[in-house]
Amino acid sequence: LVLCLDAANPRSYTGGSSTWLDLSGNDYHWDIYNASFAPNNGGCFTFDGSNDYLNRSSLQAVKWQNYDVINIECCFTLDSFLGSTNNRQYLFDFRDSGGLNGALGCFVDRAGSLGELTLFYNTTGNSYEEPTAYTFSLGQMIFYQVILNKTANTVTHYVNGKNVYNRNVTLKAATINNGDVWIGRFGGGGYFWNGKVFNFKVYTNKALTPAEIRQNFNATRGRFGL
Repeated sequence: LVLCLDAANPRSYTGGSSTWLDLSGNDYHWDIYNASFAPNNGGCFTFDGSNDYLNRSSLQAVKWQNYDVINIECCFTLDSFLGSTNNRQYLFDFRDSGGLNGALGCFVDRAGSLGELTLFYNTTGNSYEEPTAYTFSLGQMIFYQVILNKTANTVTHYVNGKNVYNRNVTLKAATINNGDVWIGRFGGGGYFWNGKVFNFKVYTNKALTPAEIRQNFNATRGRFGL
């Protein structure tokens, strides 16, 4: 576990602070810009879709190309679309300040009245925009986990403890980028999140098994009513 942010834990956030503190022991703390704390389900940050986000400068510890395996885990809701067309909103984005090199991001596109989870990642010479075909309603609690495994050349997605999408793809070792990492917006600016984020975790160098994925989900599902 290299990053552990949890709005419900007073050691991770206390009212009035401008920082979301990392509980992993690595002190990878994040700056809060305009996002507001709310007590929903023990605690979360709310994003208004206009200028709210979290940022950490050049955090190499969560860049996927540093590891054979990276697991990202986050519980969230999307509360509103921002218009009548695509409405793309970024949950998180880790990218090079100069462009796409080594980027990894997760966003939601509008699919009628529903949202659709999509993962974007860039390897050497290739970019993939990967819709998972998993759709959900506005306000629906989503416990999302994704695993990028360079050893097995697989990308695996889980929602609420269940496998929803898999892909076999060559995950080349892209050049390690030096860009910032973001929660609640696109790294290049815009595409702000309109919803809530309850926690955010990153595990590395071991692909969590389906049983471990389910265990992590079961450990917190009561908090989220799932």
